[in-house]
Amino acid sequence: MKWLLRLALITTVLLTPALVQAHTAIPAKIVDAQAGPYAFEVYLFADIAHAGQAYDLMVLPKTPGFRLTAQLLPAPGLSATPLRGQVAPDPDVPGAFDVHFIDVTTGGDWTLLLGADGPAGSGEARVPLKAVPPPAIPIWLGWLVGLIPVYGLLWFAYREWRRFELTQRAA
Repeated sequence: MKWLLRLALITTVLLTPALVQAHTAIPAKIVDAQAGPYAFEVYLFADIAHAGQAYDLMVLPKTPGFRLTAQLLPAPGLSATPLRGQVAPDPDVPGAFDVHFIDVTTGGDWTLLLGADGPAGSGEARVPLKAVPPPAIPIWLGWLVGLIPVYGLLWFAYREWRRFELTQRAA
């Protein structure tokens, strides 16, 4: 009985995806950008944004001493409104900026507009981005439905084991 419960727990833990939306240590893409007199690198932790989910990136200045703003602008013809990003100092990389967009509203082509303003002047850098539409069903529901055969097999194995145990006791 205990081995069956352990097997069910291990199967559930291994097959259930972790829905974590945070940047990893290795960026998917690094883009060099220039906003007026200010140069920086844009670390994109996901090459493609997912509509309906948050989007994070990091900006590492090559020339320090400026204030950064961030916006996501929809491509012409895309039915969406511009999104303003939350810019904060990166706690792990001194001098870098974390940029967080709460929710990319729709799939399609977007432009990341990074504005830099400092003592040497101001400027804007544009980085093209793509966003894919949300899936037809939520990921957690897909996994729940997809694992129904596994749950059925575990239930069947448990019932057979119980029947075997009862026949052994009766004998």
